[in-house]
Amino acid sequence: MKQIIRLIAVLAAILSIITCTPLKEDTYRTFPEIAESPEKGWFPLAGEKPAQIILDNEDYPVVRIASGMLADDVERITGMRPEVIECGETESISDTPAIIAGTVGHSRLIDSFADKGLIDVSEIKGRWESCIITTIRLPEQDSPVLVIAGSDRRGTAYGLTSLSEAIGVSPWYWWADVTPQPRKALYIEPGCFIQGEPSVQYRGIFINDERFGGWSLWAERNFDKESGKVGPKTYQKVFELLLRLKGNLLWPAMHNGTQAFNGDPENARLADEYAIVMGTSHCEQMLRNNEDEWKNVGTYGDFNYITNRQTMIDYWEARVKTNGCFENIYTLGLRGIHDYPMEGARTTEERTALMQKAIDDQRDIIRRNVDVPVEEVPQMLCTYEEVLDAYHSGLEVPEDVTLMWSDDKHGHTRNLCNPEEQKRKGGAGIYYHLSYHGDPASWIWLSPLSP
Repeated sequence: MKQIIRLIAVLAAILSIITCTPLKEDTYRTFPEIAESPEKGWFPLAGEKPAQIILDNEDYPVVRIASGMLADDVERITGMRPEVIECGETESISDTPAIIAGTVGHSRLIDSFADKGLIDVSEIKGRWESCIITTIRLPEQDSPVLVIAGSDRRGTAYGLTSLSEAIGVSPWYWWADVTPQPRKALYIEPGCFIQGEPSVQYRGIFINDERFGGWSLWAERNFDKESGKVGPKTYQKVFELLLRLKGNLLWPAMHNGTQAFNGDPENARLADEYAIVMGTSHCEQMLRNNEDEWKNVGTYGDFNYITNRQTMIDYWEARVKTNGCFENIYTLGLRGIHDYPMEGARTTEERTALMQKAIDDQRDIIRRNVDVPVEEVPQMLCTYEEVLDAYHSGLEVPEDVTLMWSDDKHGHTRNLCNPEEQKRKGGAGIYYHLSYHGDPASWIWLSPLSP
Protein backbone atom coordinates (compact mmCIF):
# COMPACT_ATOMS: atom_id res chain seq x y z
CA MET A 1 0.00 0.00 0.00
CA LYS A 2 1.19 3.48 -0.84
CA GLN A 3 2.22 5.51 2.18
CA ILE A 4 -0.27 8.28 3.00
CA ILE A 5 1.13 11.66 3.95
CA ARG A 6 -0.69 12.46 7.15
CA LEU A 7 -0.85 16.22 7.31
CA ILE A 8 0.25 19.29 5.45
CA ALA A 9 -0.01 23.00 6.20
CA VAL A 10 1.21 26.23 4.67
CA LEU A 11 2.27 29.52 6.21
CA ALA A 12 1.88 32.64 4.11
CA ALA A 13 1.19 36.29 4.63
CA ILE A 14 -2.60 36.29 4.75
CA LEU A 15 -4.48 33.16 3.77
CA SER A 16 -2.72 30.17 2.26
CA ILE A 17 -4.22 27.10 0.68
CA ILE A 18 -3.35 23.44 0.43
CA THR A 19 -4.89 22.38 -2.84
CA CYS A 20 -6.41 18.95 -3.12
CA THR A 21 -3.89 16.26 -4.03
CA PRO A 22 -4.42 13.61 -6.73
CA LEU A 23 -6.54 10.68 -5.72
CA LYS A 24 -5.07 7.20 -5.54
CA GLU A 25 -4.83 5.57 -8.95
CA ASP A 26 -6.27 2.28 -7.78
CA THR A 27 -9.67 3.83 -6.95
CA TYR A 28 -9.93 6.98 -9.06
CA ARG A 29 -12.31 7.19 -12.01
CA THR A 30 -13.39 10.27 -13.93
CA PHE A 31 -16.25 12.34 -12.55
CA PRO A 32 -19.35 12.21 -14.78
CA GLU A 33 -19.65 14.76 -17.54
CA ILE A 34 -22.24 17.52 -17.48
CA ALA A 35 -24.25 18.53 -20.56
CA GLU A 36 -26.71 21.31 -21.30
CA SER A 37 -28.76 19.23 -23.74
CA PRO A 38 -30.55 15.98 -22.81
CA GLU A 39 -29.03 12.70 -23.94
CA LYS A 40 -30.48 9.23 -23.52
CA GLY A 41 -30.10 7.97 -19.98
CA TRP A 42 -28.58 11.18 -18.63
CA PHE A 43 -29.87 12.38 -15.26
CA PRO A 44 -31.86 15.66 -15.42
CA LEU A 45 -30.38 17.75 -12.61
CA ALA A 46 -32.16 20.77 -14.01
CA GLY A 47 -34.26 19.98 -17.08
CA GLU A 48 -37.74 21.38 -17.40
CA LYS A 49 -37.62 21.66 -13.62
CA PRO A 50 -34.93 20.93 -11.02
CA ALA A 51 -34.48 17.52 -9.42
CA GLN A 52 -35.11 17.12 -5.72
CA ILE A 53 -32.22 16.63 -3.29
CA ILE A 54 -33.13 14.04 -0.65
CA LEU A 55 -31.20 13.07 2.49
CA ASP A 56 -31.80 11.19 5.72
CA ASN A 57 -32.81 13.52 8.50
CA GLU A 58 -30.56 11.54 10.87
CA ASP A 59 -27.41 11.86 8.72
CA TYR A 60 -24.55 14.22 9.63
CA PRO A 61 -25.23 17.99 9.61
CA VAL A 62 -22.59 18.53 6.91
CA VAL A 63 -24.70 16.44 4.49
CA ARG A 64 -27.58 18.87 4.96
CA ILE A 65 -25.19 21.82 4.61
CA ALA A 66 -23.57 20.52 1.41
CA SER A 67 -27.00 19.64 -0.03
CA GLY A 68 -28.11 23.22 0.54
CA MET A 69 -24.92 24.47 -1.11
CA LEU A 70 -25.66 22.33 -4.18
CA ALA A 71 -29.23 23.68 -4.33
CA ASP A 72 -27.83 27.22 -4.18
CA ASP A 73 -25.38 26.40 -6.98
CA VAL A 74 -27.97 24.91 -9.33
CA GLU A 75 -29.98 28.09 -8.84
CA ARG A 76 -26.89 30.21 -9.55
CA ILE A 77 -26.39 28.39 -12.85
CA THR A 78 -29.96 27.87 -14.09
CA GLY A 79 -32.23 30.10 -12.03
CA MET A 80 -34.05 26.96 -10.84
CA ARG A 81 -33.66 25.89 -7.22
CA PRO A 82 -33.94 22.19 -6.22
CA GLU A 83 -36.03 21.41 -3.18
CA VAL A 84 -34.01 19.86 -0.34
CA ILE A 85 -36.04 17.18 1.43
CA GLU A 86 -35.09 15.37 4.65
CA CYS A 87 -36.70 11.98 5.21
CA GLY A 88 -35.82 8.53 6.42
CA GLU A 89 -37.68 5.94 4.36
CA THR A 90 -37.39 5.05 0.68
CA GLU A 91 -41.17 4.72 0.50
CA SER A 92 -41.45 8.49 0.94
CA ILE A 93 -39.46 9.16 -2.25
CA SER A 94 -41.81 10.35 -4.98
CA ASP A 95 -41.51 9.24 -8.60
CA THR A 96 -39.59 12.30 -9.78
CA PRO A 97 -35.88 12.84 -10.62
CA ALA A 98 -33.99 13.07 -7.34
CA ILE A 99 -30.47 13.20 -5.96
CA ILE A 100 -30.19 11.02 -2.88
CA ALA A 101 -27.11 11.83 -0.81
CA GLY A 102 -26.01 10.05 2.33
CA THR A 103 -23.28 8.44 4.36
CA VAL A 104 -22.80 4.69 4.50
CA GLY A 105 -23.89 3.45 7.93
CA HIS A 106 -25.57 6.76 8.79
CA SER A 107 -28.20 7.08 6.07
CA ARG A 108 -31.12 4.68 6.07
CA LEU A 109 -31.73 5.59 2.44
CA ILE A 110 -28.21 4.67 1.31
CA ASP A 111 -28.07 1.55 3.46
CA SER A 112 -31.39 0.31 2.10
CA PHE A 113 -30.14 0.76 -1.48
CA ALA A 114 -27.02 -1.24 -0.62
CA ASP A 115 -29.04 -3.98 1.12
CA LYS A 116 -31.29 -4.32 -1.94
CA GLY A 117 -28.33 -4.50 -4.31
CA LEU A 118 -29.24 -1.23 -6.04
CA ILE A 119 -25.79 0.20 -5.30
CA ASP A 120 -22.43 -1.39 -4.46
CA VAL A 121 -20.57 0.39 -1.66
CA SER A 122 -17.90 -2.27 -1.17
CA GLU A 123 -15.18 -0.14 -2.81
CA ILE A 124 -15.66 2.78 -0.41
CA LYS A 125 -16.86 1.15 2.82
CA GLY A 126 -14.41 1.89 5.62
CA ARG A 127 -12.32 4.18 3.41
CA TRP A 128 -11.30 7.77 4.20
CA GLU A 129 -13.32 10.56 2.55
CA SER A 130 -14.41 8.50 -0.47
CA CYS A 131 -17.70 8.39 -2.36
CA ILE A 132 -19.55 6.81 -5.25
CA ILE A 133 -21.79 8.67 -7.68
CA THR A 134 -24.14 6.50 -9.68
CA THR A 135 -27.48 6.66 -11.50
CA ILE A 136 -30.12 4.04 -10.63
CA ARG A 137 -33.85 3.45 -10.96
CA LEU A 138 -35.91 2.48 -7.96
CA PRO A 139 -38.30 -0.49 -8.27
CA GLU A 140 -41.69 0.45 -9.68
CA GLN A 141 -40.55 3.99 -10.46
CA ASP A 142 -39.81 5.50 -13.85
CA SER A 143 -37.79 8.55 -12.83
CA PRO A 144 -34.00 8.17 -12.46
CA VAL A 145 -32.21 8.66 -9.15
CA LEU A 146 -28.68 9.99 -8.80
CA VAL A 147 -27.06 8.49 -5.69
CA ILE A 148 -24.14 10.16 -3.91
CA ALA A 149 -22.92 7.82 -1.17
CA GLY A 150 -20.00 8.75 1.07
CA SER A 151 -17.77 6.46 3.09
CA ASP A 152 -17.82 9.07 5.87
CA ARG A 153 -19.37 12.48 6.41
CA ARG A 154 -16.76 14.37 4.39
CA GLY A 155 -16.90 11.81 1.62
CA THR A 156 -20.60 12.57 1.16
CA ALA A 157 -20.00 16.33 1.31
CA TYR A 158 -17.17 16.12 -1.24
CA GLY A 159 -19.41 14.21 -3.63
CA LEU A 160 -21.93 17.04 -3.44
CA THR A 161 -19.34 19.83 -3.76
CA SER A 162 -17.70 18.00 -6.69
CA LEU A 163 -21.04 18.13 -8.46
CA SER A 164 -21.24 21.86 -7.75
CA GLU A 165 -17.83 22.41 -9.31
CA ALA A 166 -18.67 20.17 -12.28
CA ILE A 167 -21.73 22.24 -13.18
CA GLY A 168 -19.57 25.37 -13.19
CA VAL A 169 -19.47 26.92 -9.72
CA SER A 170 -15.91 27.70 -8.66
CA PRO A 171 -14.93 27.08 -5.02
CA TRP A 172 -13.85 30.74 -5.15
CA TYR A 173 -17.25 32.06 -6.30
CA TRP A 174 -17.56 34.08 -3.06
CA TRP A 175 -14.01 34.85 -1.92
CA ALA A 176 -12.78 35.83 -5.38
CA ASP A 177 -16.08 36.93 -6.98
CA VAL A 178 -15.94 34.22 -9.66
CA THR A 179 -19.30 34.57 -11.41
CA PRO A 180 -20.70 31.22 -12.69
CA GLN A 181 -21.65 31.06 -16.33
CA PRO A 182 -25.41 30.50 -16.77
CA ARG A 183 -26.81 27.39 -18.46
CA LYS A 184 -30.31 26.62 -19.64
CA ALA A 185 -30.28 23.07 -18.28
CA LEU A 186 -28.00 20.51 -16.60
CA TYR A 187 -27.81 16.78 -17.39
CA ILE A 188 -25.42 14.28 -15.76
CA GLU A 189 -23.75 11.36 -17.53
CA PRO A 190 -24.98 7.93 -16.32
CA GLY A 191 -22.66 5.30 -14.87
CA CYS A 192 -20.86 4.49 -11.65
CA PHE A 193 -18.02 6.83 -10.64
CA ILE A 194 -15.77 6.52 -7.62
CA GLN A 195 -13.81 9.21 -5.82
CA GLY A 196 -11.13 7.40 -3.83
CA GLU A 197 -9.08 8.35 -0.82
CA PRO A 198 -6.95 11.49 -1.00
CA SER A 199 -3.17 11.06 -0.95
CA VAL A 200 -2.84 13.56 1.92
CA GLN A 201 -5.05 12.81 4.89
CA TYR A 202 -5.34 16.30 6.36
CA ARG A 203 -5.31 19.34 4.07
CA GLY A 204 -6.16 22.85 5.06
CA ILE A 205 -5.66 26.53 5.68
CA PHE A 206 -3.61 28.38 8.28
CA ILE A 207 -4.94 31.92 8.73
CA ASN A 208 -1.83 33.83 9.77
CA ASP A 209 -0.79 37.49 9.73
CA GLU A 210 -4.50 38.17 9.76
CA ARG A 211 -4.16 41.88 10.57
CA PHE A 212 -1.07 42.53 8.44
CA GLY A 213 -2.90 41.19 5.41
CA GLY A 214 -6.22 42.86 6.19
CA TRP A 215 -8.38 39.73 6.53
CA SER A 216 -9.53 40.50 10.07
CA LEU A 217 -9.90 44.24 9.42
CA TRP A 218 -12.17 43.49 6.47
CA ALA A 219 -14.28 41.10 8.51
CA GLU A 220 -14.57 43.43 11.50
CA ARG A 221 -15.35 46.59 9.51
CA ASN A 222 -17.36 45.28 6.57
CA PHE A 223 -18.64 41.72 6.96
CA ASP A 224 -19.23 41.16 10.67
CA LYS A 225 -19.99 44.72 11.68
CA GLU A 226 -22.61 43.70 14.24
CA SER A 227 -20.05 42.10 16.55
CA GLY A 228 -16.98 43.97 15.27
CA LYS A 229 -15.03 40.72 15.59
CA VAL A 230 -14.03 37.80 13.41
CA GLY A 231 -16.70 35.29 14.40
CA PRO A 232 -19.02 32.55 13.13
CA LYS A 233 -20.33 34.62 10.21
CA THR A 234 -16.81 34.93 8.79
CA TYR A 235 -15.66 31.42 9.70
CA GLN A 236 -18.74 29.93 8.03
CA LYS A 237 -17.43 31.27 4.73
CA VAL A 238 -13.98 29.81 5.47
CA PHE A 239 -15.50 26.41 6.28
CA GLU A 240 -17.56 26.47 3.09
CA LEU A 241 -14.44 27.26 1.04
CA LEU A 242 -12.63 24.34 2.65
CA LEU A 243 -15.43 21.92 1.77
CA ARG A 244 -15.49 23.16 -1.81
CA LEU A 245 -11.71 22.74 -2.09
CA LYS A 246 -11.98 19.28 -0.48
CA GLY A 247 -10.01 20.54 2.49
CA ASN A 248 -10.68 19.35 6.01
CA LEU A 249 -8.38 21.24 8.40
CA LEU A 250 -8.16 24.77 9.80
CA TRP A 251 -5.52 26.44 11.90
CA PRO A 252 -7.31 29.66 12.95
CA ALA A 253 -5.85 33.12 13.38
CA MET A 254 -3.20 33.43 16.11
CA HIS A 255 -2.03 37.06 16.31
CA ASN A 256 -2.69 39.65 18.97
CA GLY A 257 -5.60 41.94 18.26
CA THR A 258 -7.91 39.20 16.97
CA GLN A 259 -10.28 37.37 19.26
CA ALA A 260 -9.18 33.76 19.75
CA PHE A 261 -11.15 31.25 17.70
CA ASN A 262 -12.56 29.66 20.85
CA GLY A 263 -13.41 33.05 22.35
CA ASP A 264 -16.80 32.38 20.78
CA PRO A 265 -17.87 28.74 21.41
CA GLU A 266 -20.12 28.95 18.34
CA ASN A 267 -17.01 28.83 16.12
CA ALA A 268 -16.01 25.32 17.24
CA ARG A 269 -19.59 24.06 17.08
CA LEU A 270 -19.94 25.40 13.55
CA ALA A 271 -16.63 23.82 12.51
CA ASP A 272 -17.95 20.45 13.64
CA GLU A 273 -21.19 20.94 11.68
CA TYR A 274 -19.08 21.60 8.56
CA ALA A 275 -16.92 18.53 9.40
CA ILE A 276 -13.80 20.69 9.62
CA VAL A 277 -10.97 19.36 11.79
CA MET A 278 -9.56 22.05 14.07
CA GLY A 279 -5.94 22.43 15.08
CA THR A 280 -3.61 25.20 16.12
CA SER A 281 -0.32 26.50 14.79
CA HIS A 282 3.13 25.03 15.40
CA CYS A 283 3.62 27.21 18.52
CA GLU A 284 0.14 26.90 20.06
CA GLN A 285 -0.34 23.67 21.97
CA MET A 286 -3.60 21.91 22.75
CA LEU A 287 -6.02 24.15 20.80
CA ARG A 288 -4.97 27.27 22.69
CA ASN A 289 -4.34 30.80 21.44
CA ASN A 290 -1.60 31.98 23.76
CA GLU A 291 -1.64 35.65 22.73
CA ASP A 292 -5.31 36.18 23.53
CA GLU A 293 -6.01 33.45 26.06
CA TRP A 294 -2.83 33.62 28.17
CA LYS A 295 -0.92 36.84 27.54
CA ASN A 296 -3.89 39.20 27.25
CA VAL A 297 -5.68 37.65 30.23
CA GLY A 298 -2.62 38.54 32.30
CA THR A 299 -3.40 36.44 35.37
CA TYR A 300 -1.64 33.15 34.66
CA GLY A 301 1.94 34.25 35.30
CA ASP A 302 4.96 33.28 33.23
CA PHE A 303 4.57 30.80 30.37
CA ASN A 304 7.39 28.83 31.97
CA TYR A 305 7.18 25.05 32.35
CA ILE A 306 9.86 25.04 35.03
CA THR A 307 8.16 27.48 37.39
CA ASN A 308 4.49 27.34 36.32
CA ARG A 309 3.90 23.80 35.08
CA GLN A 310 0.60 23.05 36.86
CA THR A 311 -1.00 26.30 35.71
CA MET A 312 -0.08 25.46 32.10
CA ILE A 313 -1.46 21.93 32.49
CA ASP A 314 -4.75 23.31 33.86
CA TYR A 315 -4.89 25.86 31.03
CA TRP A 316 -4.50 23.16 28.37
CA GLU A 317 -6.90 20.78 30.09
CA ALA A 318 -9.68 23.36 30.30
CA ARG A 319 -9.70 23.62 26.50
CA VAL A 320 -9.67 19.86 25.92
CA LYS A 321 -12.59 19.50 28.33
CA THR A 322 -14.71 21.87 26.22
CA ASN A 323 -13.52 20.86 22.73
CA GLY A 324 -12.53 17.23 23.13
CA CYS A 325 -15.92 16.11 21.81
CA PHE A 326 -15.05 17.56 18.39
CA GLU A 327 -12.67 16.31 15.68
CA ASN A 328 -9.28 17.92 16.37
CA ILE A 329 -5.57 17.56 15.71
CA TYR A 330 -3.70 18.43 18.89
CA THR A 331 -0.39 20.26 18.57
CA LEU A 332 2.03 18.82 21.13
CA GLY A 333 5.34 20.05 22.48
CA LEU A 334 6.41 23.32 24.00
CA ARG A 335 7.47 26.72 22.72
CA GLY A 336 7.16 30.25 24.01
CA ILE A 337 4.25 32.59 23.42
CA HIS A 338 3.93 33.78 19.83
CA ASP A 339 6.60 31.82 18.05
CA TYR A 340 9.46 32.34 20.51
CA PRO A 341 11.68 29.67 22.08
CA MET A 342 10.40 28.22 25.34
CA GLU A 343 10.98 30.19 28.52
CA GLY A 344 13.37 29.01 31.20
CA ALA A 345 15.51 26.55 29.21
CA ARG A 346 18.90 27.71 27.98
CA THR A 347 20.41 24.68 26.27
CA THR A 348 19.18 22.09 23.78
CA GLU A 349 19.39 19.45 26.50
CA GLU A 350 17.19 21.49 28.84
CA ARG A 351 14.70 22.23 26.07
CA THR A 352 14.54 18.54 25.14
CA ALA A 353 13.84 17.50 28.74
CA LEU A 354 11.11 20.12 29.21
CA MET A 355 9.52 19.27 25.88
CA GLN A 356 9.47 15.59 26.80
CA LYS A 357 7.74 16.36 30.08
CA ALA A 358 5.18 18.57 28.32
CA ILE A 359 4.38 15.91 25.71
CA ASP A 360 3.85 13.31 28.43
CA ASP A 361 1.55 15.69 30.32
CA GLN A 362 -0.38 16.61 27.17
CA ARG A 363 -0.97 12.97 26.34
CA ASP A 364 -2.29 12.43 29.86
CA ILE A 365 -4.71 15.34 29.37
CA ILE A 366 -6.04 13.71 26.21
CA ARG A 367 -6.39 10.37 28.00
CA ARG A 368 -8.47 11.98 30.73
CA ASN A 369 -10.77 14.02 28.52
CA VAL A 370 -11.27 12.36 25.12
CA ASP A 371 -13.41 9.21 24.85
CA VAL A 372 -11.01 7.56 22.39
CA PRO A 373 -7.70 5.82 23.16
CA VAL A 374 -4.94 8.42 23.04
CA GLU A 375 -3.17 6.42 20.33
CA GLU A 376 -6.16 6.99 18.03
CA VAL A 377 -6.50 10.74 18.64
CA PRO A 378 -4.78 12.80 15.91
CA GLN A 379 -1.76 14.64 17.31
CA MET A 380 1.24 16.27 15.72
CA LEU A 381 4.64 17.68 16.61
CA CYS A 382 5.89 20.45 14.32
CA THR A 383 9.69 20.41 14.13
CA TYR A 384 9.90 24.17 13.70
CA GLU A 385 13.01 26.08 14.79
CA GLU A 386 14.57 24.58 17.95
CA VAL A 387 12.03 21.74 18.10
CA LEU A 388 13.97 19.94 15.36
CA ASP A 389 17.14 20.25 17.44
CA ALA A 390 15.31 18.67 20.38
CA TYR A 391 14.03 15.87 18.14
CA HIS A 392 17.56 15.06 16.99
CA SER A 393 18.78 15.27 20.60
CA GLY A 394 16.69 12.34 21.80
CA LEU A 395 13.13 13.63 22.15
CA GLU A 396 10.90 10.54 22.25
CA VAL A 397 7.82 11.13 20.12
CA PRO A 398 5.08 8.46 20.40
CA GLU A 399 4.87 6.62 17.10
CA ASP A 400 1.19 7.50 16.59
CA VAL A 401 2.03 11.23 16.60
CA THR A 402 2.46 12.86 13.18
CA LEU A 403 5.91 14.34 12.59
CA MET A 404 5.43 17.61 10.80
CA TRP A 405 8.64 18.60 9.05
CA SER A 406 9.28 22.32 8.76
CA ASP A 407 11.26 24.45 6.35
CA ASP A 408 13.73 27.18 7.35
CA LYS A 409 11.14 29.97 6.78
CA HIS A 410 12.50 30.51 3.27
CA GLY A 411 11.08 27.45 1.53
CA HIS A 412 14.04 25.08 2.08
CA THR A 413 12.89 21.90 3.81
CA ARG A 414 15.26 20.97 6.63
CA ASN A 415 14.28 17.34 7.19
CA LEU A 416 12.19 14.51 5.74
CA CYS A 417 11.47 10.97 6.91
CA ASN A 418 14.22 8.39 6.85
CA PRO A 419 13.24 4.75 6.14
CA GLU A 420 12.46 4.04 9.81
CA GLU A 421 10.38 7.18 10.24
CA GLN A 422 8.39 6.27 7.14
CA LYS A 423 7.04 3.26 9.05
CA ARG A 424 5.57 5.34 11.89
CA LYS A 425 1.84 4.92 12.48
CA GLY A 426 1.38 8.68 12.75
CA GLY A 427 2.91 9.36 9.37
CA ALA A 428 4.40 12.70 8.48
CA GLY A 429 3.48 16.11 7.14
CA ILE A 430 5.10 19.22 5.73
CA TYR A 431 4.94 22.82 6.94
CA TYR A 432 6.49 25.36 4.61
CA HIS A 433 6.38 29.06 3.80
CA LEU A 434 5.14 30.49 0.55
CA SER A 435 6.36 33.79 1.94
CA TYR A 436 7.64 35.06 5.27
CA HIS A 437 7.04 38.31 7.14
CA GLY A 438 9.07 38.49 10.32
CA ASP A 439 12.07 39.82 12.14
CA PRO A 440 14.88 40.07 11.14
CA ALA A 441 14.58 38.69 7.59
CA SER A 442 11.23 39.21 5.90
CA TRP A 443 10.86 37.39 2.62
CA ILE A 444 7.48 38.44 1.35
CA TRP A 445 7.40 37.50 -2.31
CA LEU A 446 5.99 34.15 -3.33
CA SER A 447 8.46 31.30 -3.17
CA PRO A 448 9.61 29.96 -6.55
CA LEU A 449 10.33 26.63 -4.91
CA SER A 450 7.85 23.83 -5.62
CA PRO A 451 5.98 22.56 -2.56
